[in-house]
Amino acid sequence: MPFFTLQKWYFDILDGENRYVLFYIARAILAGRTQAFLNLSTARLGDEHSDSACVFLDSRETFWGSDAVTMKCGEIRWTPEATTVRFDSRDLIVHLRYSRPLQDFSEKSTLVIPAPFRSRTVWTPEAIRCLVDGEVSVSNRRYAFRKQNGYIDRLDSNVFPLLSPVRTLLWGRMHSGSMALTFTVAGGERNTWGKMILHLGGRTHRFEDPRMEEGLSKNSRPLMPSSSKHEQSWFSLPRPDGYKLSAHDSEMEIVLSVERLRHAVVSDFVEDQRMANPFLKTVYRSISRNPKGIKFFSKASLTVAGRTVRREFKDVLCIDEFVRFDP
Repeated sequence: MPFFTLQKWYFDILDGENRYVLFYIARAILAGRTQAFLNLSTARLGDEHSDSACVFLDSRETFWGSDAVTMKCGEIRWTPEATTVRFDSRDLIVHLRYSRPLQDFSEKSTLVIPAPFRSRTVWTPEAIRCLVDGEVSVSNRRYAFRKQNGYIDRLDSNVFPLLSPVRTLLWGRMHSGSMALTFTVAGGERNTWGKMILHLGGRTHRFEDPRMEEGLSKNSRPLMPSSSKHEQSWFSLPRPDGYKLSAHDSEMEIVLSVERLRHAVVSDFVEDQRMANPFLKTVYRSISRNPKGIKFFSKASLTVAGRTVRREFKDVLCIDEFVRFDP
Protein backbone atom coordinates (compact mmCIF):
# COMPACT_ATOMS: atom_id res chain seq x y z
CA MET A 1 0.00 0.00 0.00
CA PRO A 2 1.48 3.43 -0.94
CA PHE A 3 2.60 5.69 1.89
CA PHE A 4 0.54 8.51 0.38
CA THR A 5 -2.45 8.64 -1.98
CA LEU A 6 -4.62 11.52 -3.11
CA GLN A 7 -7.91 11.45 -5.00
CA LYS A 8 -9.77 14.56 -6.10
CA TRP A 9 -12.89 15.01 -8.22
CA TYR A 10 -13.47 18.53 -9.56
CA PHE A 11 -16.85 19.81 -10.72
CA ASP A 12 -17.65 23.27 -12.03
CA ILE A 13 -20.38 25.37 -13.67
CA LEU A 14 -20.10 28.56 -15.73
CA ASP A 15 -23.62 29.84 -16.34
CA GLY A 16 -25.18 32.36 -18.70
CA GLU A 17 -24.97 35.10 -16.04
CA ASN A 18 -21.17 34.76 -15.81
CA ARG A 19 -21.43 33.01 -12.45
CA TYR A 20 -18.81 30.38 -11.69
CA VAL A 21 -19.29 27.56 -9.18
CA LEU A 22 -16.43 25.22 -8.33
CA PHE A 23 -16.54 22.35 -5.89
CA TYR A 24 -14.39 19.34 -5.28
CA ILE A 25 -14.31 16.32 -3.03
CA ALA A 26 -10.89 15.10 -1.94
CA ARG A 27 -9.43 12.21 0.01
CA ALA A 28 -5.83 12.07 1.19
CA ILE A 29 -4.35 9.01 2.91
CA LEU A 30 -1.02 9.51 4.66
CA ALA A 31 0.56 6.56 6.49
CA GLY A 32 -2.85 4.94 6.88
CA ARG A 33 -4.59 8.06 8.20
CA THR A 34 -7.42 9.43 6.04
CA GLN A 35 -8.64 12.98 5.70
CA ALA A 36 -11.51 13.88 3.37
CA PHE A 37 -13.46 17.05 2.72
CA LEU A 38 -15.75 18.79 0.26
CA ASN A 39 -15.02 22.38 -0.71
CA LEU A 40 -17.23 24.78 -2.72
CA SER A 41 -16.67 28.34 -3.97
CA THR A 42 -18.75 30.73 -6.06
CA ALA A 43 -17.88 33.92 -7.96
CA ARG A 44 -19.44 36.15 -10.60
CA LEU A 45 -17.70 38.35 -13.13
CA GLY A 46 -18.40 41.97 -12.28
CA ASP A 47 -19.51 41.23 -8.71
CA GLU A 48 -17.24 41.50 -5.67
CA HIS A 49 -19.36 39.05 -3.64
CA SER A 50 -18.32 35.40 -3.37
CA ASP A 51 -19.31 32.45 -1.20
CA SER A 52 -17.39 29.44 0.06
CA ALA A 53 -17.81 26.45 2.33
CA CYS A 54 -15.65 23.55 3.44
CA VAL A 55 -17.14 20.42 5.03
CA PHE A 56 -14.99 17.69 6.56
CA LEU A 57 -16.12 14.14 5.97
CA ASP A 58 -15.96 11.45 8.64
CA SER A 59 -13.81 8.69 7.15
CA ARG A 60 -15.78 6.10 9.15
CA GLU A 61 -19.01 7.16 7.42
CA THR A 62 -17.66 7.84 3.93
CA PHE A 63 -17.28 5.01 1.42
CA TRP A 64 -15.37 5.36 -1.83
CA GLY A 65 -16.44 2.99 -4.57
CA SER A 66 -15.75 2.74 -8.29
CA ASP A 67 -19.08 4.30 -9.25
CA ALA A 68 -20.09 6.25 -6.13
CA VAL A 69 -18.93 8.08 -3.03
CA THR A 70 -21.47 7.71 -0.24
CA MET A 71 -21.43 9.99 2.77
CA LYS A 72 -23.53 10.58 5.85
CA CYS A 73 -24.89 13.74 4.19
CA GLY A 74 -25.35 12.42 0.66
CA GLU A 75 -23.62 10.82 -2.31
CA ILE A 76 -21.89 11.40 -5.62
CA ARG A 77 -22.77 8.77 -8.23
CA TRP A 78 -21.31 8.18 -11.70
CA THR A 79 -23.10 6.49 -14.62
CA PRO A 80 -22.21 6.55 -18.32
CA GLU A 81 -25.00 9.07 -18.93
CA ALA A 82 -24.64 11.42 -15.96
CA THR A 83 -23.03 12.26 -12.65
CA THR A 84 -25.36 13.19 -9.81
CA VAL A 85 -24.38 15.05 -6.65
CA ARG A 86 -26.57 15.15 -3.56
CA PHE A 87 -25.14 16.71 -0.41
CA ASP A 88 -27.10 18.20 2.51
CA SER A 89 -25.39 19.76 5.51
CA ARG A 90 -25.91 22.76 7.75
CA ASP A 91 -23.49 24.92 5.77
CA LEU A 92 -23.88 23.55 2.26
CA ILE A 93 -26.56 22.01 0.04
CA VAL A 94 -25.70 20.67 -3.41
CA HIS A 95 -28.29 18.97 -5.65
CA LEU A 96 -26.87 18.75 -9.19
CA ARG A 97 -27.05 16.49 -12.22
CA TYR A 98 -24.25 16.61 -14.81
CA SER A 99 -25.53 14.98 -17.98
CA ARG A 100 -22.85 13.99 -20.50
CA PRO A 101 -23.54 14.72 -24.15
CA LEU A 102 -19.94 13.83 -25.06
CA GLN A 103 -18.97 10.18 -24.77
CA ASP A 104 -15.78 9.96 -26.84
CA PHE A 105 -13.23 9.59 -24.05
CA SER A 106 -10.65 6.96 -23.23
CA GLU A 107 -7.35 6.52 -21.45
CA LYS A 108 -5.76 8.51 -24.29
CA SER A 109 -7.28 11.62 -22.74
CA THR A 110 -5.31 11.29 -19.49
CA LEU A 111 -2.10 13.11 -18.66
CA VAL A 112 0.42 11.04 -16.70
CA ILE A 113 3.22 12.75 -14.78
CA PRO A 114 5.86 10.26 -13.56
CA ALA A 115 7.72 10.71 -10.28
CA PRO A 116 10.40 8.84 -8.27
CA PHE A 117 9.88 5.28 -7.00
CA ARG A 118 7.44 4.44 -9.81
CA SER A 119 4.84 6.80 -8.43
CA ARG A 120 2.77 9.06 -10.66
CA THR A 121 0.06 11.69 -10.89
CA VAL A 122 -2.79 11.18 -13.37
CA TRP A 123 -5.13 13.93 -14.61
CA THR A 124 -8.32 12.59 -16.19
CA PRO A 125 -10.79 14.99 -17.85
CA GLU A 126 -13.86 12.83 -17.35
CA ALA A 127 -16.35 15.18 -19.01
CA ILE A 128 -15.05 18.34 -20.63
CA ARG A 129 -18.57 19.58 -21.32
CA CYS A 130 -21.71 18.69 -19.38
CA LEU A 131 -25.21 20.13 -19.14
CA VAL A 132 -25.94 20.91 -15.50
CA ASP A 133 -29.33 21.06 -13.78
CA GLY A 134 -30.05 21.62 -10.10
CA GLU A 135 -29.25 24.01 -7.29
CA VAL A 136 -26.64 24.99 -4.73
CA SER A 137 -27.23 26.71 -1.37
CA VAL A 138 -24.30 28.24 0.51
CA SER A 139 -24.10 31.12 3.00
CA ASN A 140 -27.91 31.44 2.90
CA ARG A 141 -27.80 32.08 -0.86
CA ARG A 142 -29.44 29.80 -3.39
CA TYR A 143 -28.25 29.39 -6.96
CA ALA A 144 -30.35 27.48 -9.51
CA PHE A 145 -29.10 26.06 -12.81
CA ARG A 146 -30.86 24.71 -15.87
CA LYS A 147 -28.93 23.30 -18.82
CA GLN A 148 -25.79 25.28 -17.95
CA ASN A 149 -22.26 24.41 -19.06
CA GLY A 150 -20.34 22.21 -16.65
CA TYR A 151 -17.06 20.32 -16.45
CA ILE A 152 -15.68 17.33 -14.49
CA ASP A 153 -12.16 16.06 -14.05
CA ARG A 154 -10.28 13.83 -11.66
CA LEU A 155 -6.81 13.74 -10.12
CA ASP A 156 -5.19 10.55 -8.77
CA SER A 157 -1.74 10.55 -7.24
CA ASN A 158 0.46 8.30 -5.15
CA VAL A 159 3.36 10.77 -5.32
CA PHE A 160 4.51 11.93 -1.91
CA PRO A 161 4.24 15.74 -2.34
CA LEU A 162 7.84 16.46 -1.34
CA LEU A 163 8.95 14.21 -4.23
CA SER A 164 6.65 15.67 -6.87
CA PRO A 165 8.49 17.11 -9.89
CA VAL A 166 5.71 19.65 -10.54
CA ARG A 167 6.37 23.28 -9.57
CA THR A 168 3.68 25.13 -11.53
CA LEU A 169 0.42 24.15 -13.18
CA LEU A 170 -1.71 25.77 -15.85
CA TRP A 171 -5.27 24.54 -16.48
CA GLY A 172 -8.30 25.79 -18.36
CA ARG A 173 -11.61 24.93 -19.98
CA MET A 174 -13.61 26.62 -22.74
CA HIS A 175 -17.09 25.98 -24.20
CA SER A 176 -18.74 27.53 -27.25
CA GLY A 177 -21.79 25.81 -28.70
CA SER A 178 -20.87 22.19 -29.37
CA MET A 179 -17.12 22.94 -29.12
CA ALA A 180 -15.37 22.07 -25.88
CA LEU A 181 -11.69 22.44 -24.98
CA THR A 182 -9.61 21.70 -21.90
CA PHE A 183 -5.88 21.74 -21.22
CA THR A 184 -3.30 21.14 -18.53
CA VAL A 185 0.38 22.12 -18.63
CA ALA A 186 2.56 21.13 -15.66
CA GLY A 187 6.05 22.58 -15.31
CA GLY A 188 9.01 21.23 -13.39
CA GLU A 189 12.64 22.17 -13.02
CA ARG A 190 13.69 19.90 -15.90
CA ASN A 191 10.53 18.79 -17.70
CA THR A 192 7.13 19.97 -18.86
CA TRP A 193 4.06 17.78 -19.28
CA GLY A 194 0.97 18.91 -21.12
CA LYS A 195 -2.15 17.94 -23.01
CA MET A 196 -4.94 19.74 -24.84
CA ILE A 197 -8.24 18.03 -25.61
CA LEU A 198 -10.66 19.45 -28.18
CA HIS A 199 -14.13 18.20 -29.02
CA LEU A 200 -15.32 19.61 -32.35
CA GLY A 201 -17.59 18.36 -35.11
CA GLY A 202 -18.53 15.22 -33.22
CA ARG A 203 -14.90 14.12 -32.76
CA THR A 204 -12.37 14.36 -29.95
CA HIS A 205 -8.80 15.40 -30.75
CA ARG A 206 -5.95 15.00 -28.28
CA PHE A 207 -2.77 17.06 -28.54
CA GLU A 208 0.42 16.25 -26.68
CA ASP A 209 2.92 18.74 -25.26
CA PRO A 210 1.40 22.10 -26.27
CA ARG A 211 3.80 25.01 -26.74
CA MET A 212 3.29 28.05 -24.54
CA GLU A 213 4.10 31.74 -25.08
CA GLU A 214 3.62 34.14 -22.19
CA GLY A 215 2.73 37.78 -22.46
CA LEU A 216 2.82 40.31 -19.62
CA SER A 217 2.01 43.99 -19.94
CA LYS A 218 4.29 46.28 -17.95
CA ASN A 219 1.31 48.47 -17.14
CA SER A 220 -1.17 45.66 -16.62
CA ARG A 221 -4.38 46.33 -14.76
CA PRO A 222 -4.85 44.60 -11.39
CA LEU A 223 -6.58 41.24 -11.68
CA MET A 224 -7.59 41.29 -8.01
CA PRO A 225 -9.16 44.11 -5.99
CA SER A 226 -6.77 46.11 -3.82
CA SER A 227 -8.84 45.19 -0.76
CA SER A 228 -8.31 41.47 -1.31
CA LYS A 229 -6.94 39.63 1.71
CA HIS A 230 -4.77 37.63 -0.70
CA GLU A 231 -3.23 40.71 -2.34
CA GLN A 232 0.18 40.70 -0.66
CA SER A 233 0.93 37.03 -1.26
CA TRP A 234 -0.65 36.74 -4.70
CA PHE A 235 0.73 39.75 -6.52
CA SER A 236 4.19 38.25 -6.10
CA LEU A 237 3.24 35.22 -8.19
CA PRO A 238 4.61 35.12 -11.76
CA ARG A 239 1.30 34.99 -13.64
CA PRO A 240 0.98 36.73 -17.01
CA ASP A 241 -2.10 38.69 -18.01
CA GLY A 242 -2.21 36.62 -21.17
CA TYR A 243 -0.61 33.70 -22.94
CA LYS A 244 -0.87 31.56 -26.03
CA LEU A 245 -0.95 27.76 -26.36
CA SER A 246 -0.44 25.96 -29.65
CA ALA A 247 -0.43 22.29 -30.55
CA HIS A 248 -0.84 20.02 -33.55
CA ASP A 249 -1.42 16.43 -34.55
CA SER A 250 -1.45 14.68 -37.93
CA GLU A 251 -4.78 16.29 -38.86
CA MET A 252 -4.81 19.85 -37.57
CA GLU A 253 -3.18 22.66 -35.64
CA ILE A 254 -4.85 24.67 -32.90
CA VAL A 255 -3.86 28.02 -31.39
CA LEU A 256 -5.46 29.28 -28.18
CA SER A 257 -5.00 32.88 -27.02
CA VAL A 258 -6.07 33.74 -23.46
CA GLU A 259 -6.51 37.18 -21.91
CA ARG A 260 -7.22 37.19 -18.18
CA LEU A 261 -9.95 39.52 -16.99
CA ARG A 262 -10.31 39.08 -13.24
CA HIS A 263 -9.78 36.51 -10.49
CA ALA A 264 -12.66 34.10 -9.85
CA VAL A 265 -11.53 31.74 -7.08
CA VAL A 266 -8.36 31.94 -4.98
CA SER A 267 -7.25 28.76 -3.23
CA ASP A 268 -4.66 27.82 -0.64
CA PHE A 269 -4.58 24.10 0.12
CA VAL A 270 -3.86 24.42 3.84
CA GLU A 271 -5.87 27.56 4.56
CA ASP A 272 -8.90 26.22 2.70
CA GLN A 273 -9.12 23.33 5.16
CA ARG A 274 -9.52 25.82 8.01
CA MET A 275 -7.43 23.88 10.49
CA ALA A 276 -7.60 25.21 14.04
CA ASN A 277 -4.40 23.51 15.23
CA PRO A 278 -1.38 25.71 14.27
CA PHE A 279 1.07 22.81 14.63
CA LEU A 280 -1.01 20.64 12.29
CA LYS A 281 -1.21 23.49 9.80
CA THR A 282 2.57 23.81 9.78
CA VAL A 283 3.02 20.07 9.26
CA TYR A 284 0.50 19.94 6.41
CA ARG A 285 1.99 23.02 4.75
CA SER A 286 5.44 21.40 4.79
CA ILE A 287 4.36 17.93 3.68
CA SER A 288 1.94 19.05 0.96
CA ARG A 289 4.13 21.86 -0.45
CA ASN A 290 0.90 23.82 -0.04
CA PRO A 291 -0.28 24.44 -3.62
CA LYS A 292 -1.78 27.90 -4.11
CA GLY A 293 -3.93 28.68 -7.12
CA ILE A 294 -5.96 31.39 -8.80
CA LYS A 295 -8.81 30.60 -11.16
CA PHE A 296 -9.52 33.49 -13.51
CA PHE A 297 -12.40 34.69 -15.59
CA SER A 298 -10.67 34.96 -18.94
CA LYS A 299 -11.42 35.77 -22.57
CA ALA A 300 -10.16 33.23 -25.09
CA SER A 301 -9.93 32.92 -28.86
CA LEU A 302 -9.31 29.59 -30.59
CA THR A 303 -8.19 28.95 -34.17
CA VAL A 304 -8.50 25.44 -35.61
CA ALA A 305 -6.81 24.78 -38.97
CA GLY A 306 -6.71 21.42 -40.71
CA ARG A 307 -6.89 19.80 -44.14
CA THR A 308 -10.69 19.73 -44.11
CA VAL A 309 -11.66 22.24 -41.42
CA ARG A 310 -10.96 25.80 -40.40
CA ARG A 311 -12.86 27.31 -37.49
CA GLU A 312 -12.42 30.37 -35.30
CA PHE A 313 -13.98 31.08 -31.93
CA LYS A 314 -13.42 34.64 -30.71
CA ASP A 315 -13.69 36.29 -27.29
CA VAL A 316 -15.28 33.35 -25.48
CA LEU A 317 -15.58 33.66 -21.70
CA CYS A 318 -13.68 30.79 -20.11
CA ILE A 319 -11.98 29.74 -16.89
CA ASP A 320 -8.25 29.16 -16.49
CA GLU A 321 -6.01 28.60 -13.50
CA PHE A 322 -2.44 29.12 -12.39
CA VAL A 323 -1.07 27.04 -9.48
CA ARG A 324 2.28 27.28 -7.76
CA PHE A 325 3.72 24.78 -5.30
CA ASP A 326 6.03 25.79 -2.45
CA PRO A 327 9.70 24.90 -3.05
